[in-house]
Amino acid sequence: MAFTAKLRGNSQRSSELFRQAFEYERKAAELVAKDITAEPTRSVLHRSAASLAIDCGELREAEHLIAIALTGNPPDEIADELRELLEQVYADLTEEDDQLALIEKDQSGQILEDRISVKGQLLFANSISGRKGIIKLVGERGKTHRIIVPEGMMNNIVRPLWEDTVLVKGTRTSKGILLENIEKAAE
Repeated sequence: MAFTAKLRGNSQRSSELFRQAFEYERKAAELVAKDITAEPTRSVLHRSAASLAIDCGELREAEHLIAIALTGNPPDEIADELRELLEQVYADLTEEDDQLALIEKDQSGQILEDRISVKGQLLFANSISGRKGIIKLVGERGKTHRIIVPEGMMNNIVRPLWEDTVLVKGTRTSKGILLENIEKAAE
């Protein structure tokens, strides 16, 4: 429902629903937090609560929930997902100070919500069959940007632009930047 509200442009209702889902999921995670024998339920609940915390902008709470999940014995796949979420949290926490991230504006100077441009060197690419690909850019100050590449575009991006400095334009999401355009940056 929260995603539907967001797609329909009702950001206030979307925020309320994400917040409500986050609170419920956090309470469920708290019920099993001390029971490390309750895997994978324990780590799945914490991962879900952390993801919702990110959606709500509660990055420190997401970091805390991920740390709790990783102190147990989560299955390898879930542990990898938790580490990826933690990487996203740290990237989001440092993003405000990153001068390489520029907020997009329309012709009248109004900020276009969730639109972003980032510049960095293309140094990581991962594509799993049947899923969206992921590339990562490393900026001049070492900041890593996680870019979600729509299906079918990986080969057109990775091979010709590998190790080049590129400019990416896209939409900021809780999972990274959803690629809309990528081009070699002007020297």
